[in-house]
Amino acid sequence: MSKKKIVQIISIVFLVIAVLLLIPNTNWKDDTSVLGFISLVCGTLGSIISIFIPTTYTFMFIETDWKKDVADEGFCIIIPSKKHGLGNSPQTQTFLKNKMNTYEEVGVASNHDENGNVTIGATLVFEGKAIIK
Repeated sequence: MSKKKIVQIISIVFLVIAVLLLIPNTNWKDDTSVLGFISLVCGTLGSIISIFIPTTYTFMFIETDWKKDVADEGFCIIIPSKKHGLGNSPQTQTFLKNKMNTYEEVGVASNHDENGNVTIGATLVFEGKAIIK
């Protein structure tokens, strides 16, 4: 488990403890007190949900996934931002699947537009994976 996840879980534990301790101490007739309690509960729920939001997306591809690049003499794969879900400034690493069925990082052209749609370009088609962060 990553250090980031551990810190998130510890923070959530403290938030849950705060919610439980605040239940009997909230003045339910005072709007400010109730709003403070609701805010703490919403913050706790948001933190819990954040643990399950992915921070990377892996796109496995095969040779037939490559399309002829009209603007270039090579080939490209386009991964829409709606598919990877990682915003409009993603970083991409591309890996080639070699004969030993292991992956080695390759230097190919990769970029994204203002909407976060990722384009990977290469002069030859190959099977592999792209990891988007």
